Amino acid sequence: MKETLDEQSRIGLIHYRMERADETMEEVGKHHIAATTHAGVKSMLGLHFISKGIIAIEHGKTFNTLFEKRHSSDYEASPIATSHWLTT
Repeated sequence: MKETLDEQSRIGLIHYRMERADETMEEVGKHHIAATTHAGVKSMLGLHFISKGIIAIEHGKTFNTLFEKRHSSDYEASPIATSHWLTT
């Protein structure tokens, strides 16, 4: 069962996550990484972070799954839209 956090706990969690995000961005800046496409970002993530153990392989798989789901939702025709266009 999910536990509901009180306001103080939520604030603490937000601060923790922001600190971790800041640390991550500092780490990225050290590598001078540049990518111009989503596929490039995926490649750089694997090359600079997952292969070096900075990000766990399991998290890399999660990022990959999220990317694929986002990509398919953006670029693949939905059955509802396709059937609508075929019947009109």
